[in-house]
Amino acid sequence: LATQNMKITEEMRVLIMKFISTITLKMSQFISPPPEEKSIEVMDDLIHYVLIDRTHGKIWELPLDLSAGLLVDYMIQLKQNRNRNNDDQDNSNEDDEDGDVADDIDDIEACKIMHELTMKMSAYGMSAMMQGLTTMLRGEQDYQFCYELRFQDEKGETLKPNHVFTPPSFNDDNGVNYTLITSSLFPNTENVTCLELLSIYRGGAQVKDVMRGNDALFDFYKGQK
Repeated sequence: LATQNMKITEEMRVLIMKFISTITLKMSQFISPPPEEKSIEVMDDLIHYVLIDRTHGKIWELPLDLSAGLLVDYMIQLKQNRNRNNDDQDNSNEDDEDGDVADDIDDIEACKIMHELTMKMSAYGMSAMMQGLTTMLRGEQDYQFCYELRFQDEKGETLKPNHVFTPPSFNDDNGVNYTLITSSLFPNTENVTCLELLSIYRGGAQVKDVMRGNDALFDFYKGQK
């Protein structure tokens, strides 16, 4: 064991200084790698989503061009399925029709339909909130609209409300106060994050798959905190 009376020889002192110099140089040359951006996989049957951190004012949304592309693929599939189910068409006509379906859908039409779908998505979300619901799944023709409100603690663990929250007041000037929603569910709102997810899925998606897709989107948020 070293003691206060222990003397350091000149040779040891030189070695120590060289060691310190080497470590200092290595540290100055070290470049920390940039944090890996957690990529999000587009789940089967997902067309669009908007994930909003209402507590910290952050938002993530599937890019419109990507959503429009997913929508076009789905619309092509729908038309192909309908053509195959038409008893009046023979097989050769079906093949010809299938090949021309993509020409019937352009980017402008896809974006217009996408805009209409997102408006419905928002309307269903508002309807759920005004009823004090944290989850709503609404099927309409070829699409499913899902709204989910979740709360997480500082560790990213989901907090389960034990009662329906009080529908918030709404006006054109202030919108919805999500702080009031949170406080109506949890006595202590410190470190509680309110997350709002609005999503659109293909009409044939199973409920369990939709909820699993939503879980993946909320997990994506955890990687961005």
